[in-house]
Amino acid sequence: MPLLLSYPRQFQVSMKKEAFVADCVVVVGDSTTWDLGFRRTFYDWEQESVGRLMSKINNSHIAIDTKDTMVWIPAESKTFTVQSCYKVLLPRSEEAFPASAVWSTLAPTKVAFTVWAAYFRKLPTVDALKRRGRICPNRCELCYNEEETCDHILLHCKFSWEIWTFVAQSFNIQWCPPSTLDKSLTFGRS
Repeated sequence: MPLLLSYPRQFQVSMKKEAFVADCVVVVGDSTTWDLGFRRTFYDWEQESVGRLMSKINNSHIAIDTKDTMVWIPAESKTFTVQSCYKVLLPRSEEAFPASAVWSTLAPTKVAFTVWAAYFRKLPTVDALKRRGRICPNRCELCYNEEETCDHILLHCKFSWEIWTFVAQSFNIQWCPPSTLDKSLTFGRS
């Protein structure tokens, strides 16, 4: 955990908030000490946490003869990439999304985007509009029989069913449609 988060009080008192490690290390002969640029002495009730901070940094190994470098801890290479940042920000439940099956295909980008939006239930269906607070009757505008959901529009509506049947017959495929879009994407990967 960064010292800023572990020791917020000491960070607040420091005048070297933007300093590199090299700016805070003082080398005298064979020994090293730390100058963290505190602008005041600490109160008695702060002394224990200051002691823990100093113990922590005094027990760390500092290579005096090398330059400071930035390290991105979440990546194995320790180098920042947009992909590694995306993985850090991604909620754990979204890790199951079969990205390679969707984005690494010959399908046009707009088709891949539509599949991505459908997977995360972000298509502007009536049920999505209701989740956003719109008051409207929820019925499929194609068949008028069921609620309009991503799964219904793209898999179960009689019109989409006819399209899927035509495609399956054209390629001589025996296909039983899955109950949800995420299951169909998982099936497509295997």
